[in-house]
Amino acid sequence: MPDRSAQPTLGAGDDSGTAETEIRAFSGHWAAELVNTSPVSPPRADVERLSDELGRHLVSVLSAEPFDPRPAEEIGTRLVADNFIDPRALSRTIALLHELPAPAGLAPGALAGRLAALTDSIVTGYVGATRDRLFDEQEMIKLAVYHASEVAEQRQRNSETKFRAVVESSPSGMAITGLNGRIQIANGALADLLGRARGSLTGLPLVSLLDQEDVPAALLGLAKIADGDLPVFAGTVNVIGADGDVRWARLRLSRLRDATVVLDSIVATIEDISDLVLLRENQLTWALRDQLTGLPNRTQLIADLDRAITHATPGDPPLPENDVTDTTFPLEATPALAQAAIKEEFAFFGDWSERYQYLIDLGRKLPPFPDAWKTEEHRLHGCQSMVWIVASGDATRLDFAATSDSAIVSGLVFLALRVYSARPAAEILATEPDYVAAIGLAKHLSPTRSNGLAALLAFIRERA
Repeated sequence: MPDRSAQPTLGAGDDSGTAETEIRAFSGHWAAELVNTSPVSPPRADVERLSDELGRHLVSVLSAEPFDPRPAEEIGTRLVADNFIDPRALSRTIALLHELPAPAGLAPGALAGRLAALTDSIVTGYVGATRDRLFDEQEMIKLAVYHASEVAEQRQRNSETKFRAVVESSPSGMAITGLNGRIQIANGALADLLGRARGSLTGLPLVSLLDQEDVPAALLGLAKIADGDLPVFAGTVNVIGADGDVRWARLRLSRLRDATVVLDSIVATIEDISDLVLLRENQLTWALRDQLTGLPNRTQLIADLDRAITHATPGDPPLPENDVTDTTFPLEATPALAQAAIKEEFAFFGDWSERYQYLIDLGRKLPPFPDAWKTEEHRLHGCQSMVWIVASGDATRLDFAATSDSAIVSGLVFLALRVYSARPAAEILATEPDYVAAIGLAKHLSPTRSNGLAALLAFIRERA
């Protein structure tokens, strides 16, 4: 315990200069103890002014008659108000109280009692002020959070308004679905495409708008988008109108997002590409037929006749009309012309979903392949899909017949035969498959399909 008998005293007989010196000494020591107990690090001069003011107040409370410690609560309140909120500020203040100048004539026991009462009052004021400050800060935080929430909600409402405006003005059919695939919002373009009222689309499963053959792939795409396994799903589908009319469309699915959050909705874009598909069909038709007569073009006709004469034997019955297929290779006079035509045709399409569909269409144009040839002997190894290929002819002309159980691989087969089938062996060996890079196949085929294409091209060169 501090030695109270050695504590400085204040009395009527004391010189005022001595009393002032004692108060300043106490205030200076207190200021030194308060330094570095505030998070805002006030200037030393400000700390000294505060300690001088509070020190004089303490002396006044300690010397007052009758003694009342309650005004000392202001000391604790002021410490908190001036940001001396480090716990050391309170403990150091309490430890310094024994240095206060004691009133003259006050017995040591009475002085100790007054100092204890001052301690209680200072602690009471400090704790009460800290509690109020904490409540105030919590209220400020609540207000800040509320304000931020209001701002965020307003921004979201603005964002939703803008998004709805984009959806409404889009020339393509658009719908917003839940993660369960049911339509929540549909725009006018989609309603027009389907020939239905907009209100009738709300609540329908998105896949109910599609042809049954396209439903499994679309359901798988929706599931992967909802689970976050796929950022975007795209494909070509058939949509069914209210009158049962079937139209080609490009379907694109993705999760709806705002600036920072992935929302529990999916945006579906359904673009009518029926005219594009018809144009593509016409392009392929005119590549195979004479534009004036509508008959197979001259190159194809000569190839048909040449093949019929080459394989004819005495006593063969006349060929039925349908034995001359829509596609008989070669379609172009040289491999270079064939590769140029392939490059031109694929450049017509805007993205690879459309090019894949074109590949599938080409695969359907392959000449008939007899089931009797689908044997292990004729199977092309190195492909994940089943591919069968048969070579015939000699060095003056090599013909290839091939097919696959995969729609896209059948399209790849069509392109290879278009370039190399019904050509002299020397011409085959002199022709690099430049069309593969020219149309981007190298970048857009899976590794297994790339390996299969390489095996197909290698087989053709080996036979040459």
